[in-house]
Amino acid sequence: MYEEETSGQRDSMYVTEGYNDYSGYDFDTRIESALTGYEYHYWPLFASGSNSCHESGPSRGKCLFVKRSKGKPGDYLGEGSCFYINYIEASYSYVFNTQFPDNKIIVQKIYKNYPIQNFNFGETVLIHELNTFVEGKQPTNHFYSKNVGLIRKELLDSNQVWNLMNYHIEP
Repeated sequence: MYEEETSGQRDSMYVTEGYNDYSGYDFDTRIESALTGYEYHYWPLFASGSNSCHESGPSRGKCLFVKRSKGKPGDYLGEGSCFYINYIEASYSYVFNTQFPDNKIIVQKIYKNYPIQNFNFGETVLIHELNTFVEGKQPTNHFYSKNVGLIRKELLDSNQVWNLMNYHIEP
């Protein structure tokens, strides 16, 4: 469950489909918002053809891009990259956006630990996007924590901050 800091509004997010290939990088996840009915779909795009990228082993370059789409019946908002591997602080990748041609996602900061309320999340990556189309065409900060996922979302023009307050991950 996520909670918005100012209004106290809550949203439960439910994984409706999930697949993870533990022998490689392939996965497919669909998550639905109980509050808005929007579905978030996450999947990988592997940058094949590079000598520094290997599908089943360690890679040295930006080889795996995590794609995200957002929509619901009758209201598809679009898709774009939201994360990539291998990341280092201050690195970036351009993300297609018809409204903002120079859009990119930037690894703003990597935290060893990131606290939210009673949780202390391990390695957390802050991804800043100049203009996130699926979040209302505004700058955003997304905080992704290893082995958990999205733990915080800041919609900068909307002055909204959503924090993960409770979660359960099945083994």
